[in-house]
Amino acid sequence: MSDWYANIQGAQRGPAPLSDLALWIKNGELTPTDWVFPPGATDWVAAESVPELAAFFQGEHHIKPKTEKIIRIKTGD
Repeated sequence: MSDWYANIQGAQRGPAPLSDLALWIKNGELTPTDWVFPPGATDWVAAESVPELAAFFQGEHHIKPKTEKIIRIKTGD
């Protein structure tokens, strides 16, 4: 098992297997610009720059955090 670490919103997570990071990406918790420390690395890097993670940020693997859209309805008096 390879140990990965991630820094998500200032909180360090890990050690964790790659499958956990994939799940965090899918859930929108780990973003492309969050820092990760892959196994065997010498420094923290942006998640999007790691080949093992890059595919999870593309297409249907990545669910972006939900955003709300406010619609105002004008009623006549």
